[in-house]
Amino acid sequence: MNQTTDAQNSLKFVDSLTGKVIQAKTGDYLILKYKGYLGQTEYFKHTLQEVGDSSILVGIIHPYAVFSSAFAGMNNPWKEIKLKDIESFKRRSAGANFLKSMIGIGAGLSAVFLLKSLNEEKKFSNGKNLAISLGVGIGINIGMNMIFSDKPKNHIKEGWRIESTK
Repeated sequence: MNQTTDAQNSLKFVDSLTGKVIQAKTGDYLILKYKGYLGQTEYFKHTLQEVGDSSILVGIIHPYAVFSSAFAGMNNPWKEIKLKDIESFKRRSAGANFLKSMIGIGAGLSAVFLLKSLNEEKKFSNGKNLAISLGVGIGINIGMNMIFSDKPKNHIKEGWRIESTK
């Protein structure tokens, strides 16, 4: 992707049936389902880094990755995805990402404090206390994943189109 000639400011997802527009700017979090290099379906979720005329760069770009062979063999923390290969998408706001992280941390801490409290009360055996604490933590995590789903919900085949904008 040529940064000087192809650089755009944002992506515009337009639903041709309803007229709904979803704007995604660099720095926004995207969840994408797309056709991979060999035609297989792939999923990738990360931050939009760069928008070109025909592709986008999503993920973390290490500033020294181009100069170092130390990154060879590592899984790329970024992907360049052609706009025509995107099958479905979802944009998640920074606030929703932050909230999801905070709820996850809260769920972990609540499970730890519940386990501590149950152990102090000596009402149940250690195994039961651990099972109760794990159940609460897992329940909160499942609920959180239902609220903040990582499934792309807007499908290109249902009338959405993608435009890069300046």
